Amino acid sequence: MDLRHLEISIELSKTLFEPGELISGKVHLNFESKIECDKITAHFIGGLQTKIICDSIHKGGDGTPIYEYEKQFINEIINLKLFKKEILQERKESIGDWIIPFSDITPTFPSPKQSEPSFHGFEAGSHTIPFEYRLPFSGLHTSFAARKCNTTIKYGIIIELHKNLEIIHHNKVDFSVICPLPIPMGLNISKDFKSKIDLTKGFNIDIILTLLKKTYLPTEKLECKVTIKNNWKHSLKYVHFNIYQRMTSVAKLKTGSLRKSFISRIEHAGVGLPRIMPKISAGQTFTFSPEFYIPALIPFQNVENFFIVEYFAQVKVGRDSNAIFGNCRAPITVGTHYSTPMKEEVLVDLSTPPSSPIPYQENNIPEGPIMKFSPTNPFINDRFFANTAY
Repeated sequence: MDLRHLEISIELSKTLFEPGELISGKVHLNFESKIECDKITAHFIGGLQTKIICDSIHKGGDGTPIYEYEKQFINEIINLKLFKKEILQERKESIGDWIIPFSDITPTFPSPKQSEPSFHGFEAGSHTIPFEYRLPFSGLHTSFAARKCNTTIKYGIIIELHKNLEIIHHNKVDFSVICPLPIPMGLNISKDFKSKIDLTKGFNIDIILTLLKKTYLPTEKLECKVTIKNNWKHSLKYVHFNIYQRMTSVAKLKTGSLRKSFISRIEHAGVGLPRIMPKISAGQTFTFSPEFYIPALIPFQNVENFFIVEYFAQVKVGRDSNAIFGNCRAPITVGTHYSTPMKEEVLVDLSTPPSSPIPYQENNIPEGPIMKFSPTNPFINDRFFANTAY
């Protein structure tokens, strides 16, 4: 069978979904000649995969140690079109069947008119097959891929042509899943985070990072205050504020049961000192609020302690970008939308009832950039999951 002139393409109504959402699409087939096959299926897959190849040789073992971990979230196959029915005959027998052996057998003779057709499959030309599949409502995790991390969370659809219990041709398309993570509204004041950086000859630099709000959505301004006490003998010219992303992957040794944690890091783009203050002089204390907005980040997630994504607001100081003295970090939570606020109880003087009910002042609720999660949010879209952010 010449498969060079066989084309399979997959069309999806969209490529970003929530748990429980219906995936709809079409399979487009184009054959220059007829293709013999038993069936065509759609295989929906999704899961987490970690693979880490270490440079050093593990003690007591031979060769390069490889740590791996896999977790399936979706693994389901649906038949799109059957050409040859798979008939499984099953005979149920009991002790009574053997009292008079073969007494229930009636001779039958095949009829030449009932023979099966000799060809099963697609005729030459173009064919379109629609399909639908509903994602599970639970057990899924947000898609993830980054060049600096050995763990990926991916989802896809594989269209497969089968013949004689073998796959003779296939094609795959990926799609992304984002699991909504609601966060509380309003200010949730955090404590101060302090870091003292000891330098030579008794000099030091103090950093105080105060978060006025610790839960955020993409595109929101990070509400914080940074105080730096320069107890060094020189001016401090490099101060950088950004988001520090930490990813912890846990995997098992391929040839044993040893489990190990691996940490990957991403330094997102940030901002420096305000233009009015190009440097912090020796002995000077300076406080400022960085003009910084949360980038397009996926929500915080923890996959059964085998993969954790965390975010920190970070202040770094140093001689320059290549000579960092130290940093101060404060954990923050990134979500997808605000949780619905509860209406406050209002005490009313019943002796003088109002002429009309007191309206609920929705305008008093602080508006954010994303009041409700939507996969069409331009800051949480296909481009991010295509791994263009890193």
